[in-house]
Amino acid sequence: MDVTIDRMKRGVIVSVMVVLGAGVMAVATSNDMDVRVTAEVTDEELLEFIEINDRLMVLQAEAEARMFEIIQQTGLTPERYNDIAVMENSPEVESDATEEELEKAMFISEQIHQLQFQLQQDALAIIERSELTPERFQQIGMALQSSPQLQQRLEELLQQGG
Repeated sequence: MDVTIDRMKRGVIVSVMVVLGAGVMAVATSNDMDVRVTAEVTDEELLEFIEINDRLMVLQAEAEARMFEIIQQTGLTPERYNDIAVMENSPEVESDATEEELEKAMFISEQIHQLQFQLQQDALAIIERSELTPERFQQIGMALQSSPQLQQRLEELLQQGG
């Protein structure tokens, strides 16, 4: 598969999750709906989706870099922060974190939560400035994840130079 389509697939998952939250990804769609949405997506919408998606991927990368900075500023490593978070969210696992590490992890979690909220707001603003509504963006993203036909159409558009 072409590198462009692989990049786009990864970005679709990131974009839909960023904009709509991870809970949306659990929504099941029927094959009939996928076929209908796929058939209804115009070439212009696909190209607009990719432009938005590219902007959202930059936004996501910036947020990830900021999250890394937040973790580093506390003196924890990302690995240690993740270990503590897993231990704190798994009652069956006994935590080996010190009180100081727990306080740092709580601070990091609060900062990341605020950053994620801002990320969602910024992502929605990007979409709202486009030709697509957030709902349409979500529909196209979900259709691209599940429809090889739509992925093929997109790949053909990208090869034609949009």
